Amino acid sequence: MKFRVLLVLGDQKGKVGIGIGKTIDIPRAIEQATRSAKKQMIDVSIINGTIPHQIEGKFKAATVVLKPAHPGTGVIAGMTVGMICQLAGIKDILTKSIGPNNPINLAQATIQGLERLRTAAEIGNLRDKELIANVKAESKITADGEEDGT
Repeated sequence: MKFRVLLVLGDQKGKVGIGIGKTIDIPRAIEQATRSAKKQMIDVSIINGTIPHQIEGKFKAATVVLKPAHPGTGVIAGMTVGMICQLAGIKDILTKSIGPNNPINLAQATIQGLERLRTAAEIGNLRDKELIANVKAESKITADGEEDGT
């Protein structure tokens, strides 16, 4: 007989990882899962306590849909997905799990979704583009179509 442990580690500042340990005694399984979780830590993109955009994570038959939420919403999720989001430092998120509710598959699908999150600045850097968001125009166009230098 062996015991299997699913362990989630996170610093609540954008890093989270999951590990699985399986041995004949529980303390060694926990130790094994802890080592595995530390090796598999990922960085999660978080903006104002929520995720930057909606994303879907898939692992085997499990699918997890992660949606950003307004401040004050809280973590609306099941036990497995909710714990991963809280340990990652996400304060407001809406989730939906589709398919089987196996905790290991749900955890893997959640991590896979969180790993693929990107902020607008990260995508701009990947594409070598300058981000032009929420920038007011320096010059105003007058009624006759000419630019005003102010």
